[in-house]
Amino acid sequence: MKLGICCAVVLAIGMVPVSAGAQMHDPAAMTGGQTPGAEPAADAKAECNCPCCKKMRAQTSGAKPMEAPMPSSSAQVDAMAMDHSHGMSGMQCPMMQDGAVPAGVLRIRVDGKATDWKLADLATLPHLPITLLNGHTKTRQSFRGVPLMELLKKAGVPEKPHGKDLALYLVAVGSDGYKAVLSVAEANPDVHEGTVLVADQLDGNPLAEQGPLMLVVAGETRPARWVRNLVEVRVARAE
Repeated sequence: MKLGICCAVVLAIGMVPVSAGAQMHDPAAMTGGQTPGAEPAADAKAECNCPCCKKMRAQTSGAKPMEAPMPSSSAQVDAMAMDHSHGMSGMQCPMMQDGAVPAGVLRIRVDGKATDWKLADLATLPHLPITLLNGHTKTRQSFRGVPLMELLKKAGVPEKPHGKDLALYLVAVGSDGYKAVLSVAEANPDVHEGTVLVADQLDGNPLAEQGPLMLVVAGETRPARWVRNLVEVRVARAE
């Protein structure tokens, strides 16, 4: 009788659902991923580098598990995103995919309202060519794309800013969680001479590893704010 009760308890425990905060990642979700709108190379295997995924890979490989806590809040998830390498192949940890931008879409968010641009829609807009020196590679590169201000105007950002409009800034977000901040005035030819481009072509070809979209900022001594695998631009106001 006691043996039967123990078995029943064990079975009951095994049926208890795992809480969302403790859910392990699916290894299949972390390999073979692709940059939105682009097919991955046949032998490419993108990996998430957040602490929880590193711990999982260490456990499955038989190595000593990495001691890293699972994130328990959105703030911790954002902190992990900032720790990810800018060189990741467009892969994003499932812990960061709540409200994620669909593949092949650029989201412009202004005043809490989101406007999604599909790649095909962007391709129909007037494109601007620009040739810049890449401070990392020490080579000149020719990009084509849509001026970011054109997309911001369509989302409601003033074309000729005055007063409080000059307190607007934007956060450009890559699919790997990389972020760069610019003032909106930097993207506006009415205020600033430098060009800020949502590029979809490099040297006459579609963007590959950096794409399908990339934020290109003219006048930079090094391309630290050239956001590869661009998926979202968030506009906010400095208080």
